Amino acid sequence: MDILFLQLHLHDDAEIGGFCLKFKDGKSSTIDVPRVFVHITNDLPSLQLRLHCKDKNRDLGEQLLSVGQSFVFDFKPNFFGVSLYFCSFSYVGGFHYFDIYDEHRDKDNCKHECHWKIKNGGPCKEVSPTEEECFQWNKDVLE
Repeated sequence: MDILFLQLHLHDDAEIGGFCLKFKDGKSSTIDVPRVFVHITNDLPSLQLRLHCKDKNRDLGEQLLSVGQSFVFDFKPNFFGVSLYFCSFSYVGGFHYFDIYDEHRDKDNCKHECHWKIKNGGPCKEVSPTEEECFQWNKDVLE
């Protein structure tokens, strides 16, 4: 089957919601891109966490989380496989940046949901109900 054309379905915020393949024989196939939900939980000991997340097109605003509170956002991954959401995290004694969703890193184990705990030493991602993988904060931009 030869593809006649590819039609992308865009949302208001420039997210690609899916695509439709049209074939020369008149048949078509629609594929929806599933949403990813990112959960960020304050796991700092007795400290409030201020976070601000965005990607190149969408600013999610600043959030203030008490210990144990979570912030959740969702999006449809970029059709071209380059989705990237980054956040700043500030609390008494710390200010850091981290790429909270990097499609190259997260596409295989965050197909529908990513659960992060923010700790003093860096963010930790849940990889199973009993296991987490911890990461270093991004290097300072000015280094």
